[in-house]
This record gives sequence, C-alpha cells and structure tokens, in this order.
Amino acid sequence: VMRLHFGFGMWMRNNWGLWTNSELKKTLIDSGFVHPDDMSTAILKSYHRHLHGKPLKLAEEAARYRAYWQKSPAEGFSSDDLRLTRDSIWYHELLIQFSPGDTVVVGVYAAQKKLFQTYASGLRGLAIIKEYRNDRLWVKLIKLEQRKGHIPDRHVGDEFETSLGDCSFIPPKNWSATINKN
Repeated sequence: VMRLHFGFGMWMRNNWGLWTNSELKKTLIDSGFVHPDDMSTAILKSYHRHLHGKPLKLAEEAARYRAYWQKSPAEGFSSDDLRLTRDSIWYHELLIQFSPGDTVVVGVYAAQKKLFQTYASGLRGLAIIKEYRNDRLWVKLIKLEQRKGHIPDRHVGDEFETSLGDCSFIPPKNWSATINKN
C-alpha cells in the first residue's frame, strides 16, 4: 500500500475529491478519518483486504489514525498540532480562547495547471473569524497567497464555513499556553 501512496494514492486524493468537500470525503470524515492521506491509504488497504476476502476493519483504521492526530497535553504541542479535529484534546480549549474577530490561517483549495493536466493543490489565506456555527467556523478571507499556475476556488472577501481542522490559529495578543514538560 505504501508504494502506491504517492502514485495511485495521490491520484485518488486529487481526483476523488479527498482534498475538497466531496461526498466521499464527508463519508470518510463521518467514519472517523481526519486527513486525506489517511483516507486514501485506508481505501487502498480496504481494497486489498476485499480482494483477499478479509474483513475491511475501517473502524479500527479510523481509530488508529485519530489516535495519531491526537496528543496528550503532557506531550506538549507545536503550531502543527493546532490543526485539529473535534475529538482533539486542544479543540475545546481553543474554542474558548479564540473568538469572532480573531485571525486564522485557512487552507484554500486551488487547481494547479502543469503541462496538460490539472492537479489539486492548496494555497494559504488569512481569514477573520465571523462566528461559530455548530463547532465550525464562519470566516471571511482577507488575504490569499498567490502562486503561478494556481487557480483558487475562493477569493479575498469570500465568506465561508470551515472546520477547526482546516485552519491554523494565529494566537491573539497576550495569549500563552501552559505546557507540562514532565
């Protein structure tokens, strides 16, 4: 399966909408998966298991990947850890710390043209939190990075819904985290 991750797995992620909000991605998120890389790996493993008449074990796979993305507070966290899912230890703490008006870095889907093909890609943007809606953020895009050959699906001024897992927070002034280093 790992030999296929950057070939067929990448093709699946790009063409089956695992980087966008496709129905397949929504179904896999509802099943407990967090990241598109994990989703494509689980699809490949499931197909292999199906071909060999073995149980698919999707629930176990989802639980394993969720555990990977979660860390205990004793382990501390880095800025990368602020990309969260609702089950994350830090999720509810960050809901308390960040309020409408705060700035977040959001991922914006972009089509990237290379030679004669189009690939799924992403750009970073700055957005202002407008409000919370059922554990999701409603944001307004205020700045978007530009890269040659990338065609974003959102533009400055757009307002849209995103999850805490699809953005990184820029801590507000005077914000600090207590990390147990024991």
